[in-house]
Amino acid sequence: MSPPLCRAISLLPLLALCSCTHRGGELVCRQFDAPSLVGNRFGVSARQQLAIYLPPSYREGARRFPVLYLLPNFDNVIQRYTGGSYQGFRLKEAMDRLIGKGAAAEVIVVVPNAHHFLGGSWYRNSPLTGNWEDYIVHDVVHYMDRHFRTVAAAAARGLAGHGMGGLGALELGLKHPDRFGAVYAMSPAVFDPDGLKDSALLSPRQLSQWQALLARWEGLDEAALRRSFRDYVQERLNSPVRETFFEGLAVSYAAAVAPDLALPYPHIAWPVPGNGADGQRALLRRYEEGFGGWSDKLAVYRARGHALSAITLEDGGQEDFPWICRGVEYVAGLMRAQGIAVSVAVHSGGHESGLGRRLESAMLPAMANALQAQRL
Repeated sequence: MSPPLCRAISLLPLLALCSCTHRGGELVCRQFDAPSLVGNRFGVSARQQLAIYLPPSYREGARRFPVLYLLPNFDNVIQRYTGGSYQGFRLKEAMDRLIGKGAAAEVIVVVPNAHHFLGGSWYRNSPLTGNWEDYIVHDVVHYMDRHFRTVAAAAARGLAGHGMGGLGALELGLKHPDRFGAVYAMSPAVFDPDGLKDSALLSPRQLSQWQALLARWEGLDEAALRRSFRDYVQERLNSPVRETFFEGLAVSYAAAVAPDLALPYPHIAWPVPGNGADGQRALLRRYEEGFGGWSDKLAVYRARGHALSAITLEDGGQEDFPWICRGVEYVAGLMRAQGIAVSVAVHSGGHESGLGRRLESAMLPAMANALQAQRL
């Protein structure tokens, strides 16, 4: 949920960053083929990249380690977590410091790529961009368990993230407690019952603009239509104006929660006139449940019969998006009312202010120690 990242960053610098082995742990980079992303309508690559922190003792003996999966925020490439973009935060250096002073147990930390031309897919399955829930839950976890010395058990796997990544960590943890044991969601994009309205994702400007775009794109051949759609999204995600940036974010969200292959390309259903009353209500429900629907999501979690060992929700006292604060309070209240243990951490900053510090001082040690404790 951040302003656009400079597109000059490519995958090449990540390869250079994934070569640090001296003094402490090691940061390595891997590419692999993700079956869950094959065949999506927007042509998002199934060849994906991981940044992997291996703790100092990994090079010694045959010991196996718990794994923390750190899910990137919207429009964030992996380098934001390895190269210092968040107030100087560098995953390897942060983990080395924490382990060196005994503040965190030795764990593997994985940052999977979740970025493409739409900014992100919200860790949801969609025929348009690919099955990103399955990509994390199955493809990435399977790759790590097969190629690294992991503790291949739910209790030794954790999910964390910020913004879009916080939402993904919370949703995937609740949906798959048989695969993951703990969750730490930082400023997660979660709705209370008024969240959709307050977020302005479906503003009148957004909806009228989309209708005008569809009219303008009529008659274009497929290649020109695909190019026009991509250009529209990229222009908005690269804008320094927050309102314009959020127009691109809204399209990304729509592609994740409301794909409709019966519609012309780009196959996205918006609640605009012409859907009929029943169709309009059904569409609005899909848009609300993307970030919301927590009563139903918690009911599914409880029916799974597996309990997460730790759930932490974090937000800022000066959060840039007030609906996130209300959403965190709402979700935490629902959990407590249903007897689900949850911790809420409130820091003094905004959505991204101090994020690098909070990743190192709060999230990483809490999750590393929780996973190590469960493993033992």
